[in-house]
Amino acid sequence: MLDSLAATGGKTSRPEYVAADPLLSREEVARELGVAAITVDRYRRNGIIPAPLRLAGRPRWLRSTIEALKAGAVA
Repeated sequence: MLDSLAATGGKTSRPEYVAADPLLSREEVARELGVAAITVDRYRRNGIIPAPLRLAGRPRWLRSTIEALKAGAVA
């Protein structure tokens, strides 16, 4: 294995990760919607925005979901 690393200049052949649909934090969602972060919580409680995914216990939304919401496609 060390020989193969030396032959490639120490670089692995692992592909670079590219997020096709990035996850947004509550603050990023607020910025996208033009509201305060606390309003995002209220929208979530009232069903205005879909429930978030949880990453390490923190809420995250797919960018595509927020963009669809802005376009009026998500209820």
